[in-house]
Amino acid sequence: MLFILSFGYQGEVEETPYPVAETTTVKTPELAPFDDGTINCPGSIALMYHKIVAEPEDVTDGYGITTDINTFDKIVWYLVEVGYYFPTPEEFAQDMKTRVCREKYAIITIDDSWNDPEKMGVNDVLKTYGGGSGIPGSPKVWLGIVSGGLTAPSAKPDLLANIRRGQEQGLVYPVSHSRTHPAILIDPFSPFSPVNDSVYAQIAGELGPSRRDVLNLFGTEPFFFIYPGGNVTRTIMNGLAPAGYSGAFTVTPGGLHRAYPYLLPRINAGYGCDNKVSQTILCVISKINKYSHQR
Repeated sequence: MLFILSFGYQGEVEETPYPVAETTTVKTPELAPFDDGTINCPGSIALMYHKIVAEPEDVTDGYGITTDINTFDKIVWYLVEVGYYFPTPEEFAQDMKTRVCREKYAIITIDDSWNDPEKMGVNDVLKTYGGGSGIPGSPKVWLGIVSGGLTAPSAKPDLLANIRRGQEQGLVYPVSHSRTHPAILIDPFSPFSPVNDSVYAQIAGELGPSRRDVLNLFGTEPFFFIYPGGNVTRTIMNGLAPAGYSGAFTVTPGGLHRAYPYLLPRINAGYGCDNKVSQTILCVISKINKYSHQR
């Protein structure tokens, strides 16, 4: 069964601090790959973060897309509430072969190996909403590892141990990021180069899908990438282009496009959502669900 939802506030409700989703169930149609071979994942969403910070005021401009832990909590709650399935990289890799997603996916990636999901509070948020329960599709994150980052002098000494612990708990799934990191293109002898993949072997065995793999295998619809951000007018433009994500997807008033990301306010204008980052993401997710099943 697939959930179609409408998003709306229900007034002052003491039981939950977040908007309550209204859902309607419909029969899931048989899916097939699109004619051009791109993958068919109706209503699915990828949230591609650079890192998670403690407080809203810690969200900065410049390279990378960040959000605060309380906003992250709201997003995970909402995705669970409306029935999204959080796949493992292995599950998604199988669907990349058939070009058909078995579920309505929510893929959350967090960028780069200097992020520590345990210390950032990400693991606690995931566990709050069923992460680590062993139930298929329960909340989890993919952690894009730049292999040199774990062995660099600046690396936190307990980072690798914390990543392993999160992996053992089924909360954190390391995936390859070094194949697309800008440092590779700048300096082939960089410690970020794929030739230094020994760290991957310590935490992930064979390399799973990279963030770039996720981007490359989708056509123009109906898989949607939403860019959570701090300063939405600078973080999006500055963060995505250097990281090579200009081929990602964006939602615009005119429809869905595989193009250079538009600014978030333009996305808001197309769906009637406000400009507050946390509420905008929730609002746009709900509209995406509705839109993708009216096509």
